[in-house]
Amino acid sequence: MYKLILFFLVLHTVTFAQISTKLQHPKPNVILVLLNESTNKIEALQKRGLGDKIAEVKTADKQINTSIVNDFKHYFDFCLVYFFYNKDYDAVKRKEWDKVTFYDTEHTSSPKKISLNTLGLYYIAEVGFPPIVNVALIDEKNPPLKESDGFDGSEGYATRRDYCLLLYDDQFKMLEGKLGLTNISLRRVGNIFKQSSLEYRFVGADFFNRKLQKYYKD
Repeated sequence: MYKLILFFLVLHTVTFAQISTKLQHPKPNVILVLLNESTNKIEALQKRGLGDKIAEVKTADKQINTSIVNDFKHYFDFCLVYFFYNKDYDAVKRKEWDKVTFYDTEHTSSPKKISLNTLGLYYIAEVGFPPIVNVALIDEKNPPLKESDGFDGSEGYATRRDYCLLLYDDQFKMLEGKLGLTNISLRRVGNIFKQSSLEYRFVGADFFNRKLQKYYKD
C-alpha cells in the first residue's frame, strides 16, 4: 500500500512539473519586433568628422529592417506581429503605449502607423548576438549550423558570432529555455565584385514560427 501511494505521489509530481514547464511561458497573442537604428553610431561618426560614412550606416539599417519586416510578412503567421524602433525602447518597457509608434508588416510599403491601447500577453523579439550566459553554445571553432545541415533553427544552440532572434518578456528579460533564442541568418548577399548589388538579408521568421508552433502545439 505504501509503495502504491508513493507511486501516485511521484506520478503527480512529475505531471505537475511537466505542466509547470509547459506553462512557464504562456502563449502570446502578439510579438513585438524591435527594429534598430544606429543613432549612437551615427552621432559618433559625426563627432569624428566621418560624415561620409553615415550614409552607409543608414543604408545598412534600412536594408536590415526592411528585410526583417518582409520576412515576417511572408513567413510568420503564429500570431499578430508589430514592429517598433529602438528609440521607443524605454516607452515600451514602461508600457506607455501612447508614446510608441508601431507598424505592421505593411511598414515597408506604407507609412501607416498603428496606435495600440492594450496588447494583452506579448513577447518582444530582437535580432542580436546570443548572451554569454543562459544559452547553450556550440564549439566556436565549428561553423554555424545551417538548414541544409538538417538544422531548423529551433534547438537553441549558437556560436557567439551567430546572429539570433532573442525573445524577451515585457521587461526585456530573455526567456529561459529554447524559446529565448532562435538561430537566424543575417548577412550581405549579392555580387561581391559589384558592391552596389550587395545588401543585407534577414532569414529567420519561418524558423521562429515553427518553434512557436512546436512549443504550443499541445
